[in-house]
Amino acid sequence: MHDLVRTILRERPSLFVGLSAQDWNLQLLIRAAFSEINVPKMSISPVLFAEGALGQPQHRVMKHIIGDAYDNDSAAYDEKATLGLFSKPLLGALYLTALRRKAEVIVSAGRGELTAKWEGFVLRALDSLEQVVSEQFDRFVAASDLMTAWREFASGVPAVVARFVRLFNRYTTPSTTLAYYPLRPEAAKELAVRLEQEEQPRLTWLMMVVAVLHEGARHGHWKLIPSTGKAPSFGQIEVEISGHQFSLFVVPDDGTGVPRLVNQNFVGPATGRKSVVIYATGRRPTSRSRVPTTALPRSAVTHDSAEIWIQEMAHRHPDADSLLDGLKYEMLCA
Repeated sequence: MHDLVRTILRERPSLFVGLSAQDWNLQLLIRAAFSEINVPKMSISPVLFAEGALGQPQHRVMKHIIGDAYDNDSAAYDEKATLGLFSKPLLGALYLTALRRKAEVIVSAGRGELTAKWEGFVLRALDSLEQVVSEQFDRFVAASDLMTAWREFASGVPAVVARFVRLFNRYTTPSTTLAYYPLRPEAAKELAVRLEQEEQPRLTWLMMVVAVLHEGARHGHWKLIPSTGKAPSFGQIEVEISGHQFSLFVVPDDGTGVPRLVNQNFVGPATGRKSVVIYATGRRPTSRSRVPTTALPRSAVTHDSAEIWIQEMAHRHPDADSLLDGLKYEMLCA
């Protein structure tokens, strides 16, 4: 680990978040890493601190890395070495950036699933969604009580993602409100390589569902409300249309989706809640149900949920406006 950190410090620009620059062992490591290296003068500082201003520990780090040139022009270096951000907003921004990048990678890897029309629709929706989240992010920055604001942000956003991803992948709820389950465990670059080697249509269509839900909310078709209830029946998110509110579940496919939701008590008469299930992939059953000798799909399952197949709707509707209107109508029928 010692050698690895030293190599990273030598090869890459460094970002220090928190109080690590005060640790004596890290200071010794930095000094050893740069003792025989002449750092070239740069337009930006080779080391950045998530601090409002530099203290003595940071000055020592700058001296270790830059060398004698730091003594000659320390004020100019110090001015370029602070980000003006503290750990919570900085890590929050990195978290959202990584999440957006993963979503782009999934959409780009699914060209065999989405037509050029729908791929463009999803990417534009992600742009819009990023703008909405960024505006929310900026409002936190401007809050008078920064500690409370960032605590809410750090807790709220991961909790929504955790519930959505956990339900989609495993049909279970997160163990705690602070639990985090990544869209995929890999970093964006590793995810791109892996998606090239395996078929993941359900992830591609999950991005389509996210795009459709966001665009519908943006155009006033419905209102999306993060689920806060601990009971499974509260779904991944809540939807409000014309004063009516219900739980929404987005699941990978229609083969086992509803039975698994029923078994876990997510949907069904016992929950006492109206719900809509959106299948990321698959098509609505048709003629098979009319054959007397054929078992009806999910015939043993009793539930009061409206079922919607987003993949089928994308093939059936000619454009985004038509698709949003169609989805609104089907959800209203619930």
